Amino acid sequence: MKNHKKELVICFVLGLSLVGFIYKGIYSSDNQLTFDRLYPENLFTKTKEQCMQVWATLDDMVQHKKQNIPHDFLINTFGQLAYAKHCVQNMVQHKVPIAYDDLLYISRVVGTIDERCTQLPQSIAQDKISCLRQQVGALKKKVQLLLQANNTSASASH
Repeated sequence: MKNHKKELVICFVLGLSLVGFIYKGIYSSDNQLTFDRLYPENLFTKTKEQCMQVWATLDDMVQHKKQNIPHDFLINTFGQLAYAKHCVQNMVQHKVPIAYDDLLYISRVVGTIDERCTQLPQSIAQDKISCLRQQVGALKKKVQLLLQANNTSASASH
């Protein structure tokens, strides 16, 4: 009888331990299903988002004919363009496969950003606009490299 009680206690402790491990496995922070975990952001998405934000900001400035560029705008815009350029450079360097249509879309967005820079009011300091256009030009070159790399790899696979 005493042996039977020991076995019951051991089974009870093991059962509780098992329930604890299962609970921890299900509800641990590593296993939480979040949107970011299910659909991780990739370099292309990051590039696209940065470019779209710059485009929206420039569109707003052109549409409302803002005469002065706020300092925060320049910092944010240069940062977003630099980050987009960095992401594109990583895609080139690591030969990330991107659908050709997606690359053409990014190329068009960057072209539109460049066009919007030319439409900014003349009252804005031209050196700031020039600097902005240099950043856009550098991004354009990186996107062209990515298009060429993608075209070359697509041709080699056929």
